Amino acid sequence: MADKTTTHYNGSLGSTLKDGRYTLVRKLGEDTTSITWLVRDSEGAKQFHAAKILSAEHTAEPDGPPRELEFMQKITEAGTASGLEPMGFIRLHDSFLVEDKHLCLVQTLCSGSLGTMRRAAPFKRLPVYMARNSMHALLTCLEALHSLKIVHTDVHLGNILISNTGLSLPDELERYLTDNAVAMNQEINLPEIQPIPHGVTHQTSASEAKAMSFYPADYGHGEPPRSAYFCPFALRPPEVVLGSGFGPAMDIWAVGCLTWELIAGCWFFAPQDGEDQFSVADDHLAKMQELTGQCFAKAVLDRAKYGDQFFDQDGNLLRIPDLVPMTIEQAFTNYKIEGLSEEDMKDGADFVRCCLELDHEKRPTARTLLDHRFMRKAFGC
Repeated sequence: MADKTTTHYNGSLGSTLKDGRYTLVRKLGEDTTSITWLVRDSEGAKQFHAAKILSAEHTAEPDGPPRELEFMQKITEAGTASGLEPMGFIRLHDSFLVEDKHLCLVQTLCSGSLGTMRRAAPFKRLPVYMARNSMHALLTCLEALHSLKIVHTDVHLGNILISNTGLSLPDELERYLTDNAVAMNQEINLPEIQPIPHGVTHQTSASEAKAMSFYPADYGHGEPPRSAYFCPFALRPPEVVLGSGFGPAMDIWAVGCLTWELIAGCWFFAPQDGEDQFSVADDHLAKMQELTGQCFAKAVLDRAKYGDQFFDQDGNLLRIPDLVPMTIEQAFTNYKIEGLSEEDMKDGADFVRCCLELDHEKRPTARTLLDHRFMRKAFGC
């Protein structure tokens, strides 16, 4: 039953959903808007799923969960017709209300996120082949998503899940659950968060990494390409900062930032607040120009709603007039990344730069980027 002090559905191990069809087996994750459970399905061939149960408040938001449900239904319907699930989409298996106020989305079961795996690696870096494979999978998904007129808007490493390839069969997962008891928080007598392990690490070899599958998740912030939703600040594209447009290109900007993050182990853009001298947004726009080697074209600034808040009539930043350019190649070199060959460094830098085209109307599509030379070696291609 629901706890009176919280908007979350306060389920317990062994309780059931939808007239007993789904049994709560283990808590997989939790955030401010939802709790995700591993559930055993008494019907159908696939015995286990992930049940994302949204809070009552989040369920009631008109532009939140109803949109996520709408987009997941659209993706699933398209997948039935064209096979999107093998291309890396999480499929919606069922949806219903719990206690008439918590939307429950029963989805494909995955493991931990790419972000968690990166943070566990030395220097928070993943091998270039793993970065390339994951971004190739992401671009493939974005190509299909954009063809459905959906912009994800919240692409980040925490929203890219890894398949549980080692425990993909129901019998394998049953044995794992039997051998690994549910961990309980003794102070509050509630189950701890225990994602299903995916069995891969930063040490997984290039040949073994070919079997990895990656799934973009969380369409709660998804939008048709007509209105902006603010993505994570470090991944925010110039068109959002300047108010100069919105569309699929904002997802492409995130791909460039994430490619760098996976290989270098840090954010590509980490703007600072200059207190009385300049704002975080000022510094963000300055770094965009310094690291890409581009300037904001007059056409971009002319259509920018907030352009005159940052730039003068000649296209110079009002509060940071003196820029310090650095090529992406030089930035990679400065980090002394072990195992990054000269070829991959140059191709990777060019790929990132292509993704980070300042004019979103000229930014390449996911399809174009899949043909980039950096991506041609993905999954051993």
